[in-house]
Amino acid sequence: MLLRCAILSLSLFALWLMACGQGEPRLTTEGRAWVPLHPRSEEPALAALVFSEGMTLPGESESEDHPLAIAVWADGTLISSAAGDGAYGQPYRTANIGAEASETIHSRIRAVMLEREGKLGSFRIPDASSEELLVRDGDRVWRMQSCIDIFEANTSVVAFPGGIAARDQAPPRDANDPEERELREFREAWSRAKKLLLSAVPVAGDPLEAQDLKFRAIGSTPR
Repeated sequence: MLLRCAILSLSLFALWLMACGQGEPRLTTEGRAWVPLHPRSEEPALAALVFSEGMTLPGESESEDHPLAIAVWADGTLISSAAGDGAYGQPYRTANIGAEASETIHSRIRAVMLEREGKLGSFRIPDASSEELLVRDGDRVWRMQSCIDIFEANTSVVAFPGGIAARDQAPPRDANDPEERELREFREAWSRAKKLLLSAVPVAGDPLEAQDLKFRAIGSTPR
């Protein structure tokens, strides 16, 4: 499974060293990203959750090839990974949840993005894989990235403000420390937005050929 990506095979100590010293990234949520296109109209999705093979800095645009967990469109069209449970990639299936439900999801996730603007984001490890939440409004795109869930899929690993470490080797943590509070708030916001989007996945759907799923780079690079 993609969430158990190859980087987890590196030693925990090496990962901890890579994560440290990256600084506390402040989110610039508006930017440029590859957005999935409607399989018939080629309209860009309103919201999506994709898997990025390499984590990028704000304003950077990575490869067009993105395994998808879910995307929703203004007409209610939904595409998701048939594997379910937040998995990414083929095979895909499609359904329709209705335009009103799509707009509700869009507006609520966009509100989370705007609330996180300028606040602490996920730590970054160079070239590490990440999950990315996207929200589009016209030609503007808001995005959040996190690699926390990917690493913590290994239950012996824990994320902290400076990076990740083995649970039995992590530095002491003070719940009242400002950085700990901000990381906790980021975790809560990320989890809320991700669950909101994944909760829209229906039980059943029609198969979708992978070649019918395309992406387009949308949005502007922050200055």
